[in-house]
Amino acid sequence: MPGPNLNSLSRRLRELGGDAAMVARLPRDLPRYLRNPMNADQVRAGIASRLTGRPERLLATVEQTIYRNPRSPYLALLRMAGCELGDLRALVRREGVEGALQILADRGVYVTFDELKGRREVVRGSQRLSFSQQELDNPRVRPHLILQTGGSGGRPSRVRYTLEYFEDWAASFGIALQAHHAEQADHVYWWPVLFHGMLASARLGHLPIAWFYPLHPLPRLRTPSAPLTQPSSRPTSGCGPPGRPPQQSHPVPQPACPD
Repeated sequence: MPGPNLNSLSRRLRELGGDAAMVARLPRDLPRYLRNPMNADQVRAGIASRLTGRPERLLATVEQTIYRNPRSPYLALLRMAGCELGDLRALVRREGVEGALQILADRGVYVTFDELKGRREVVRGSQRLSFSQQELDNPRVRPHLILQTGGSGGRPSRVRYTLEYFEDWAASFGIALQAHHAEQADHVYWWPVLFHGMLASARLGHLPIAWFYPLHPLPRLRTPSAPLTQPSSRPTSGCGPPGRPPQQSHPVPQPACPD
């Protein structure tokens, strides 16, 4: 059996290979992502489609990423609860998405924060389960960005993001702007990391006019976020003001907070 050092080296090599593929994937797909911003009708249609198709999307995701993945910790938890794919389909049809998930949680199909972080072994009745955090990742995701959590709750975690994720987030952001009649308002961000908001705003056709960050100096690994969306600086007919070019994002030092 390979030792822990060999396993760690193998995992690190896989991560490096994945990172190399990601570096090629982002510049290939980003121009297409930015080229045609979502308009108000597309935002509403996207949200409506996601809501009406939730049961089918859940079942398809579970089948492809859990029941077809023998190493999935979620599969072990589902089988501890005696739930095979056919059982899950029947449960979702009968109880809906929220009802089915609540029943599964009551039967032990959940992961706590400490279990996720590897601080505590998973114990369900007399059964025990151990797994790495990476084993919970969606095996079908081909990320465009990998960011790390801050590590305030323990060891930092690598979180993989796709442009499809940011597009879904942009639709949610866009519907919120419509609800508050703020589609044409200028936006300012107060975030340590601007990747998320920048990419979501760019998909809607506009960029924030300023970025305030609560850290000084700005960490070096976070400074490349603004140039990623510079190709979108052109007139647009998206959810932003018609015909108005998005503003270029730039970091603005945080003013001192009064005591």
